Amino acid sequence: MVRPINELVVLFQSVSNTGVESIKSVKDIFQLVDKDDLHSKALKIDLELISTEENILPNGKLLFTYEFGKVRM
Repeated sequence: MVRPINELVVLFQSVSNTGVESIKSVKDIFQLVDKDDLHSKALKIDLELISTEENILPNGKLLFTYEFGKVRM
């Protein structure tokens, strides 16, 4: 049985040209995503932005967290 989505949490990491081999291993499933595009696609499936968080990693990269929840009618 498939349950409807009521919540979605998305994590983004800033991109840089590091040449790290572990990143190359996921190149077939990796995709650059614009945050505004993500928000509009979430709204199309009745998910609204609940919260955001931005963290700076020890290597200086940014990690963004977006929490979406089902729009209540």
